[in-house]
Amino acid sequence: MSLELLAFDDVLKQINTHQTNNRTAVKKCLLLGNGFSVAYNAKRFSYTNLLETALNENIISRNSNIHKVFQKLNTADFEKVIRYMDGLKNLIKIYQPDFDKKQLERDIKNLKKHLVNTITNNHPESSKTITNEESKACASFLRNFHKIYSLNYDLLAYWVIMQNRGLSYSDGFGDNAEDNGYDPENPDCDYESYLDEFVVYKDTTHDLMFLHGGLHLYDHNTEAIKLTFCRTDKILKKQIFENLVRGIYPIFISEGHSKDKLEKIRHNYYLNHCYKSLTKQGGDLVIFGTALKSNDEHIRKAIIEGSFSNIYAGVFGEDDAKSLSSLSDDIKLYNNNHPKKRNKTQVYLYDARQVNPWGRQL
Repeated sequence: MSLELLAFDDVLKQINTHQTNNRTAVKKCLLLGNGFSVAYNAKRFSYTNLLETALNENIISRNSNIHKVFQKLNTADFEKVIRYMDGLKNLIKIYQPDFDKKQLERDIKNLKKHLVNTITNNHPESSKTITNEESKACASFLRNFHKIYSLNYDLLAYWVIMQNRGLSYSDGFGDNAEDNGYDPENPDCDYESYLDEFVVYKDTTHDLMFLHGGLHLYDHNTEAIKLTFCRTDKILKKQIFENLVRGIYPIFISEGHSKDKLEKIRHNYYLNHCYKSLTKQGGDLVIFGTALKSNDEHIRKAIIEGSFSNIYAGVFGEDDAKSLSSLSDDIKLYNNNHPKKRNKTQVYLYDARQVNPWGRQL
């Protein structure tokens, strides 16, 4: 497939021109996929290496039923295996009415946990793992955008934002001292003594959103909370591991089917808000590191039916080109079927290989 791809510099020029020429501020938004993390370290974040780690660390036992499914499907993609196992669970009763689904359901549940364990195991130890040069380069990349949506579970973008004070993104989490009884009118109240070791999700106007959850985000009673280093002096990875040992898992969307992902998103206050924000957000959207394939159909649908004026989708290779070209076709079809839609979304493909978010030598 031969496609004419924009240069990434031209993408930045266009979105900046749209903002300058528009009377109202046009939001410049970024959607990050796993390609952003793979660009940092493919050995840590590619699915192939995740499976190797899971086997080498005995997170998944060799020759177990779960391992055999990976082998049978000839894949290292956790979500693909979960998707097939879910499909088997729904179909097997037709052919084997007496089949006991409990073991299969346990394996599916365990595989989702294995994915969290493996990503945590592979994750860099702390924010200091990112060099100053890498952090500054990534900050320069992120600074092009007003709002960031991430499909990733890792802490890379979060760490870069924390390290660079010039990046003013808010994630919506903050102190909850007053919820714990702190009285600002009482001079005898010690503010610090009313703080928890975590911060609580309370501000829905934020501009950094983890659409599928993150290793540092948890459900706590009826609230979403975020782990912190500053309250504990304990690196986040250690806190995450300690939680895993106690059987406490982060907010983490790992379902194999898009419809199952969306159902789980809608049952979580934090995730549902982030998803709704994507469906309503206007302006320009730059997609980097994901081709929005079938397992992310819910994200694709939100973009197709949403309010963005211009979408710039990054192409790494042939597979990306096919998937993202079909996104363009789907948006054209949606525009034609909805003549009253205010924004007739335009889609442009750009060469994602020109993007260098970590300042590496190309």
